[in-house]
Amino acid sequence: MGRTKGSKTRCSHCYEEGHNKAGCAELKKEIARDPDGYYARQANRKKMRQKKRVCSYCSTSGHNLATCPTKKSDAVAYSHMNWKYQNAMSAIFRKSGFGVGTIIMRKKYEQEQYFLVTAIDLKQINLANACYRGLGNDESPDGSQCAPVKLQRIDLNNVEPSDRGRDWIVNPIMPIPRFAHNEIFGADNCTWDNSSLIYQVVAPIKVSSQKMDFDRTGGMAFMTHKDTKSVAHRTINRIKKKIENSEIR
Repeated sequence: MGRTKGSKTRCSHCYEEGHNKAGCAELKKEIARDPDGYYARQANRKKMRQKKRVCSYCSTSGHNLATCPTKKSDAVAYSHMNWKYQNAMSAIFRKSGFGVGTIIMRKKYEQEQYFLVTAIDLKQINLANACYRGLGNDESPDGSQCAPVKLQRIDLNNVEPSDRGRDWIVNPIMPIPRFAHNEIFGADNCTWDNSSLIYQVVAPIKVSSQKMDFDRTGGMAFMTHKDTKSVAHRTINRIKKKIENSEIR
């Protein structure tokens, strides 16, 4: 039975209050007095079990995910790269006039389609969402983590009447426009860009110079996600290589 809230810790070896068996001074003395005895053998078996355990992040022994030094250094590296990426994205949004209220155009089957930007979830704009799917970052029901921009179709005269009630046609969501990643990473390095269609700003707005509400740690969940934490270190190294020749280095 577990200890109730507010109760004192009681050692299961000496039954004194204020410590547990792991910190029991009497037990440590007994092990020192008889290094081949029962308690010493029990302590050695425990040490051997702990040695066999490996960290689920870096696959080395001696620590776990919570105390992993590699994970801690990777978290610092990711947040720093993410901060640079978001600053670059902020500058591009201002320069291009891309924000809520902007009108953009895309061509599909040679037809021009026009949309109003109605919302941008800045907290979902980060390196993990930009670079990779399958990092635990594409599990939202509407896909908004990898497609943080909401649009509204404004040339409804070009939409079939039967399609005007379909959200994915008249109120779609989209990833960051490709022109932004082209400027940051270079067009030749954007084959990984999640944007599948090219949008063009045709009616820009004046974007405020105030600091944008980006989340510097956004996207970092892949480092602890059960399906991706074992490859997170390699993923961060791949991200480093992708941006080393970019405008955000």
